[in-house]
Amino acid sequence: MRSLLALSLVCLGLSFGCTSKESAANQRAKQRIWGRDEPATDLENKAKEPIDTERLSDPALKAKVLGMSFEEIIAREGIVEYHGLARIEVSHGQRMTVVEDSVIRQGLFGSFQLIQRDGEGNEIRQGIYNNGVFFYSNGGGKMRVEGMVRDRAKEMREELWEPLRVFTSYFGPRLGLSRVRTTEIDLKTAVVYDLVLLEGPAVVPAKNDDAPKAPKSLKGSIAFDQKTGVPLKIELDGLLEVPAPEASKDPKAPPPGEPGQIEVHLEGSLRTIEGADLKPEKFIPTITRHATDPEPLGFLDGGTHTSTIIGGKKRPPPPEPEPEE
Repeated sequence: MRSLLALSLVCLGLSFGCTSKESAANQRAKQRIWGRDEPATDLENKAKEPIDTERLSDPALKAKVLGMSFEEIIAREGIVEYHGLARIEVSHGQRMTVVEDSVIRQGLFGSFQLIQRDGEGNEIRQGIYNNGVFFYSNGGGKMRVEGMVRDRAKEMREELWEPLRVFTSYFGPRLGLSRVRTTEIDLKTAVVYDLVLLEGPAVVPAKNDDAPKAPKSLKGSIAFDQKTGVPLKIELDGLLEVPAPEASKDPKAPPPGEPGQIEVHLEGSLRTIEGADLKPEKFIPTITRHATDPEPLGFLDGGTHTSTIIGGKKRPPPPEPEPEE
């Protein structure tokens, strides 16, 4: 939906640029204002771009389908639900495992629901976006109104979807897609590609302050909607090594440690669902605070703030007599 500011700018343009109320340009602008002929957004234009699912081994197309935002997926597929289980295990002297079990459920009128649980099924966070308002809860607690927070809800939605982009980016140019067959998923024709480890540099350079990684193994498959290029089913398992830092030339420096290891696992599915207006059953409204006096102790210097403060404004003391000569 276009903002009121954008509409007002259009109207200002009309007042300066139109010589006749019945001009063709004026009529087209009126149609846009009332939503009958609204120009397509960049996202809508992007979603209309065809993707040749027979050529996803091409580096440019591969990057496009693996890095597709969830907002573009909605524009291409409509009302969908995504369920993904992502796990990353990091070993470097000790072992750390993080599991995220995520659900993205799109609804009518732009509403959507986001749920994220840990590996044991405990809710980590949940969000519901409806009519410009974001409702949010932490750790299975009560849903609260966060209000009209700019892009907060969409950013969280992308966070739940991003393991596909992040995990595949670890392998850089070594990640390959090999077409194997077509199948049917959710009443849609899908093209299935196996994930393969290609020949290439031993170490993938670091990005975004991340550590460089040496891919060791990669397996799995991704099924793409033949019509839209959207990933419908994902299975990915990969192993990477984080090289130890090079030895320092300083003889007093400690010796380099052992290389680290990263294991990634992702399984996900995307399906079309029946639309519903998603909203929380109950929630705690936004906390409203009473107006406070910015200078609550102002009466101490003689000021009066309410009729209940004793003393009011103090009179200045009489001038001291001048000393006699």
